[in-house]
Amino acid sequence: MVLTTWWGASVTTEVDERNPRTVLRYDAHDGFEEEDVEVIFVSKEHLKDCSTESELHWMRESEYDEDEAQGQDEDPDALISMEDLLEQAGGINAPPLEQEAMQRLQQLPMDHQLHLAEAYRNFVEHMAVTLRTKGQANGGVLTEAHVHEAMGELARK
Repeated sequence: MVLTTWWGASVTTEVDERNPRTVLRYDAHDGFEEEDVEVIFVSKEHLKDCSTESELHWMRESEYDEDEAQGQDEDPDALISMEDLLEQAGGINAPPLEQEAMQRLQQLPMDHQLHLAEAYRNFVEHMAVTLRTKGQANGGVLTEAHVHEAMGELARK
């Protein structure tokens, strides 16, 4: 199910043609604290979050119709299985960077390949266990801070 949440925000810096980046201050909402995010307005309906590279819809508060939005929050037709998604995408096509990485890995001596595979497995296991624990301790919610903490713990090992 896809949920759309319109989140209040204020522009806190000038929008300048020479530097298209501006800062939005998102309102505190549903247990999330107020947060400043650097964005670029790319159109009258879209902006790009500079930290995540995500493109998001935006609108002026005067354009928001709460009654209309209530009906759009849950779209039961938005459910899609991985099989359906892969079929729509025409199958799995590895991006060129991933292919190059695999080719370079295969060129390494076997002991180096095994060492990298073990290190990756340890990374995945650490992140899975740590993030699961942090999420459970925080009511099932993970934050960016949790991910940074988990990465820091891994770096100190």
